[in-house]
Formats: sequence, C-alpha cells, structure tokens
Amino acid sequence: MVLAKSGTQHPFDITTFAAHHWDPSETAKKQIEALNEHWIAVENRPPIVTQSPLIW
Repeated sequence: MVLAKSGTQHPFDITTFAAHHWDPSETAKKQIEALNEHWIAVENRPPIVTQSPLIW
C-alpha cells in the first residue's frame, strides 16, 4: 500500500498504484477514517496476478 502526504509526486514506476494521500490539515480522526476506508478498499480489490499456478 502506498501512503503519501497530499501533493506528493510519485516516482514514474508507481504512478499507476492506488495511493492514499493524507492531508496534514485534517484532524487525526478524519485522517484515521480516511486511511481505514483506503485499507478496506485495498483489501477488497481483486488480485493483480492470477493465484492459480502458472506452470503445471
């Protein structure tokens, strides 16, 4: 999971990753809620690579 401060530019090789950008001007409670929402979204995302064996 990629976490970054709002406004951060990501390196070219991870720009397609879904990142959570936290806002330092928000309250700690709102930041925690936003991170939890992002965590749940990441957990529920289907795998990028098939989980079946590639070679039989």
